[in-house]
Amino acid sequence: MDNSKKNGCKLKTDEDIIEFIKKSIKDTAMYLDNWKTKTRKNYDFYSGEQWEKTDIDLMQQTERQAIVFNRVARTINAITGLEQDNRQQIRFLPRNLEDAKVIEVLNSACDWVRDLTDAEDEESEAFQDTLISGYGWCETHVEYDEDPDGRIVQTRVDPLEMGWDKNAKQRNLGDSRFIFHIKRMTWQDVQETWPNIDLDPAYIYNQGPGTPVDQIKSWYYASDDIEIDLDDEKKYEVARFQWWEKIYIYRVEGPKGIETLSETSFKSLKKGFLDSGSSMEQMGIRFVKQHKKVYREVFYSSGKILNKEDKDQDVPYAAPINDFSFRAVTGLRDRNRNLWFGVMDLMRDPQMWYNKWLSQTLRIMNTNAKGGLIAEQGAFVDPRAVENDYAKPNNITYVNQGYLDKVRDKTVPQFPNTLSDLISVAKDSITDTPGLSLETLGVANRNQPASLEMQRRESSVTILSTFFTSLRRYRKEQGRVLCEFITKYISDGRMIRIVGNDGASYIPLYIQGKDDLLPYDIIVDEAPSAPNMKARTMDAIMGLLPLALQANIPIPPDILDYTTLPENLIAKWKEAIAAPSQVDPAQQQMQQQMQQLELMMKQLQVQGQQIQNTEHSSKAELNKAQAYNQFATADNEEALAKEKTGANLSQQTQEEFRKNQAFVAEQQRQNIKLASDLVRDSIKNRSK
Repeated sequence: MDNSKKNGCKLKTDEDIIEFIKKSIKDTAMYLDNWKTKTRKNYDFYSGEQWEKTDIDLMQQTERQAIVFNRVARTINAITGLEQDNRQQIRFLPRNLEDAKVIEVLNSACDWVRDLTDAEDEESEAFQDTLISGYGWCETHVEYDEDPDGRIVQTRVDPLEMGWDKNAKQRNLGDSRFIFHIKRMTWQDVQETWPNIDLDPAYIYNQGPGTPVDQIKSWYYASDDIEIDLDDEKKYEVARFQWWEKIYIYRVEGPKGIETLSETSFKSLKKGFLDSGSSMEQMGIRFVKQHKKVYREVFYSSGKILNKEDKDQDVPYAAPINDFSFRAVTGLRDRNRNLWFGVMDLMRDPQMWYNKWLSQTLRIMNTNAKGGLIAEQGAFVDPRAVENDYAKPNNITYVNQGYLDKVRDKTVPQFPNTLSDLISVAKDSITDTPGLSLETLGVANRNQPASLEMQRRESSVTILSTFFTSLRRYRKEQGRVLCEFITKYISDGRMIRIVGNDGASYIPLYIQGKDDLLPYDIIVDEAPSAPNMKARTMDAIMGLLPLALQANIPIPPDILDYTTLPENLIAKWKEAIAAPSQVDPAQQQMQQQMQQLELMMKQLQVQGQQIQNTEHSSKAELNKAQAYNQFATADNEEALAKEKTGANLSQQTQEEFRKNQAFVAEQQRQNIKLASDLVRDSIKNRSK
């Protein structure tokens, strides 16, 4: 095979890849040997199988009871309930205003895909795996069984079927170089997935003694515990192996900006310039050589690669996306062993000793004396009657004369008080070791303020913050994976359902420039559907809503998402708010006429007020003129002139006043006639 087509990948041939897979699976099996044994016990504890087989056999020989009061399952379920009541959602934020519309469609597509595949439920199960084993896994892939165009599916994966790089140290295994999933498949399933593949039957999983030791088999048989397969049908183990390598790329300054070229494309471009008698440097074309991660994937079983290489791809055996399609949620760090563990490891010892001390208490109660008599032989007249009737309340027991002192009661042994204390300590430690309060479990039997109970619940969440931090980081990583799956596989114009301010609607999913990386940021916010989120938000809204209404601040329809109303009612309410109000035409015309009448009446009121103001001013001028006439002197010429002026002013004012009154009367008569005509026309229209 031509290595130039490999574009710088280190694993160039199928033989190199197979050798790398074998070594990786073998090293990982040895690395996870003790963890797998412990994890199986953790799952047994959760399901109620909390006694070792050797202990059960010993207790049956001594006729003792193996008591199990499963309290760890309740604690695990309580923490899982915290996650379900505070679920979060992924949101993409645009970095540029021109990308806002694209990111809005991407957010809607993400919600649509997660809703179709029940991603929230799958992630809750993976989170429960984290609490039990320290690792929770989800896989994202495209299925074509139900939808020929492809449907993105997200599923939870059993942690015992997963493997990863033993040198990975980051939370959620963010720095792992490879991840693989080993799945058992029947021969029929193998043929349906990879037709015309030839596998060696000697590598069947449950073939029995003498089966060749394959590296995948070392994954299942590395520990002393034998993996139980409830299906008797013979199966092959198939490993889906993903890894990343670094290759060289070249960023070249071209006429349309900076272009990214593979190593092969760059060599061809450089050779073209050399053949033309010049070089890229002489032409002033600048370029830089950089590293880039490329993700690859193969399916491996029985020493063979099952999937075929796509010749059209730049990278051989390229992964579905340029990232791992398996994402992990990790728990608490075990630094010395470079592993992660869950709260089950903290509760297992208290639960185990709680069961043992309960069994020991029952053993003591069963074997200790519970009453009876100690008597010398010959003390009773009829010993057999004493054995049969001694416990009867109305019975008389006869003894021989002189033997009364030879009969006495058996001494009842004292029950050890320390045993009760030990049982109480073990019982309390089951919830104390992970840091859960009784309020979180909902079993606090004491009267206390609601605020104090809420604070104690929040303190438990604070103690468990490591798990929720890992879950939050997982959602960010899963958001990037989901974005690439959406833009690469289903951005083909198919109709998707979105829910906006105008209610639910269907739009075509097509994202321009989907081959390029979208410029976005990912945030993880609490989902409006989370019960705790709804309760906290409504408490805040109830305090702000009266103030907003007083200040005439508009209330957004999205506030309905945080109520506890049914989703159907919320959707109808939003539609009613968004839909334009439909008014009867006759009623609308009547409203317009009434508005015109109101406007005319207001104008009449303004004119009447103006006339009153004119009348007052005219009267004031008349009074002023009369005052001038009264105080004028006949002998003074200047006074006489003032008197004449006042008389003329008085006559002019009176004449103006009479004209204004006549004008106002005529204007009122016309307005009243117009208003009556409008009302009469409106009544006729309504009668029609």
